[in-house]
Parts: sequence; structure tokens; C-alpha cells
Amino acid sequence: MHRDRVMQILVYASGFLCALIFIGSKSRLVMEEWFPPNPRNGDLYEMARVSAFYEPRPPIDTTRSPLRVENANEADLIVFGDSFTRAASGHATFVDQLADSTGKSVWIGGRYSRGALVDLDASRPRTVIIESIDRFIDLDFAGDLTPAPAPPGRPEWFTTALDWRLRIFRNTELNSRLLIGNLPGGRTLVNALADARYEWLGEISEKTPIQTFDPPTLFYYQNIESGAETFFKGAGYTHTDLEIENLADQLARLDRALHAKNARLLFLPIPNKYLLYGGATESDDQFLPRLHRALETRGVASIDLYTTYRRSPERVFWASDTHWNARGVELALGEIVAALEGGAISPALAPRPHRDQNRDAGGRTGAIVPAHAPEEEARDR
Repeated sequence: MHRDRVMQILVYASGFLCALIFIGSKSRLVMEEWFPPNPRNGDLYEMARVSAFYEPRPPIDTTRSPLRVENANEADLIVFGDSFTRAASGHATFVDQLADSTGKSVWIGGRYSRGALVDLDASRPRTVIIESIDRFIDLDFAGDLTPAPAPPGRPEWFTTALDWRLRIFRNTELNSRLLIGNLPGGRTLVNALADARYEWLGEISEKTPIQTFDPPTLFYYQNIESGAETFFKGAGYTHTDLEIENLADQLARLDRALHAKNARLLFLPIPNKYLLYGGATESDDQFLPRLHRALETRGVASIDLYTTYRRSPERVFWASDTHWNARGVELALGEIVAALEGGAISPALAPRPHRDQNRDAGGRTGAIVPAHAPEEEARDR
């Protein structure tokens, strides 16, 4: 066969393979049906594939506590939260350990929404624990939180458009790597290319734009960058006093609304890994410490993991993941158990005073005023 003909066939074959990879990386069928998702949600090494950041990880712990219940009305502790409540790399999930540590029945939902507790009865005293990574706080808790029928969700076309935007513009590299890596010999090729790109060009996945090296640690772009896609105001953003006061007021209104259901709120904000180990500081913003102080003035119980984690001589996050490790979970559970056993969040149905949101000319919060019944306001998340 003529050499030119061979070259033509090779070019066509290469183009065909590249087209398959490009189309496949955009296909929900290929990416979600043919290749099951990584069970370690938040695995940053799988995004970067640079061997310098490889971290041995224990297997996922599938232990389930017998105290987990399927109905919120059967639970003593109700937990809402993001993926931190379900992370289980080398340890049982936070929720299962919470049940075993307290000896109380536990029910878990997803991230908190207003419709989640509409049908909660007052048959027993309960504590409602709401966990949130710090970057979701502005998104999830700036509006009315009091239980009410769920507002209409986003239209399907909006969800579909956002999904395709991520597939085409943000997840192309990640999905292409995953697709090639699942082919025979593909993982070795992908890892070698990622190493070469990092060593020779100093480039790495856009999902992990910042790295540190003592120990080698990856940081997720959504904990650093601002924008609609990250639902985050950015690592360098400084919250105004009014923003802090509003967040605290909304959580206080939710706490008072829970009193009518014989329940109390325990807020569990989690500082992100970049804030602890990535060189970012809260010296300017002090977001979480300021929020904790504002909640304290309103009598809302919260767990200050920011201070606890900063003082810990041991790492509380995986170097190659966005989530806490076994030590991080252990410290959080210790704080929660201490609060529960100390009676700091035992249900008290009598209305408590809270601070008015208004400020005087000197910027001080207003005088303590009696609690009032919150007005229902629909909030579209």
C-alpha cells in the first residue's frame, strides 16, 4: 500500500477517535451509564491525575448504624447537609457515627430547604443539625428558612442548559480523561500525559488551580473562585456587617419556628480546606467567627469548627480530597456530643429574645426585643 495512503488512513482514524472521545465526553449515556461515577465524591487526585499528589486512601466504609431511621418523625436527631455528611473514606459517615456516639435515632436529608420540615410533628424533643460547607452559606441561608411548602423549583430547561454548559465548557477535560482512562491501557496513558504536562509546562487541571507541597495538597476551584457556577463569593470576599446580620437573623427565625415543633437548631458550618491549608486567611473577612458571634447573640447554638480545626495539630482534611478525614469527623462529633450532653441545645419552647437587625448611627446592633412570629416568605433556591 502506498505510504501516502497509509498516512491518510492514520489521519482519518485519529480524527475519528478524537471525534468519538469529544462526543463521548459530552454524552450522559457514555459518562454516566457506561462509566460509573467515582464513589469518592470530591476526589481531587482523580481530577488532576498528577502522581506527585497521589495519596493512599483506605476503602470506603459502608457501615450503617442500626439507629438510622427512614422517617424524620421517628428521629431524635435530624441532620441536613451536603456531601460532608455522607463522605466515608476510611471511616463511617458522619451521620452513622453521630448515631452511634449519641445513642440517638438519626434521620438524614440533603441540603436544607424550607419544605423539608413542614410535616415534622412535635411528638418528641428533637435537635435539627444543619451542616454546611462555608461556600454554600450565602446561597442557602440568606433568605427565609422557616418551614413552608416547597417553592417552585427551577424550570427543567434551566437545569438542562446548566448541565450542558458544564459538559461543554467546564468538564470536557475531566470527562475526556475519564473516558480514555477506562479504555484498555488508558489510565496509564492519561497519568503519563498529566505528569508530563505538569513537569514540563507547569499546568494542571483547572479543577485544582492551587497546590501546596508540605504535604502535597490539592485545592478545589469551587472553594477559591467566585461566580455563578461555584455559588461562592470568592476566597477574597469580605462580608459586610449587614450580610452577617441577615444570615444570623434568618437562622434565628428558623430556630424560633422549630420551637413550635418541639425542636431546636444546631448550626454546623464547616470551613473549607483552602481556608485552613491553602494560604488563605480570614484576617480580613473573619466570616465564620463573625457569624458564630452573631448567632450567639441571638441564642442560636452553633459549632465553631473553624477555631477547633485551626488549633488541631493534625490535618483534618484529606490532601487529595475536598472532604474531612477521620480526625476531622472525630473533632466535629466531639463538639456536637459535648453540646448535646451539656444541655446547650435542649428544646426550650418559650420564645427567647433576639437582636433587632436595625443598627444605630454608630453601627451597633439594636436593643434586644421580644421574639415574634416570623412571616412566611417564599424563597426560590
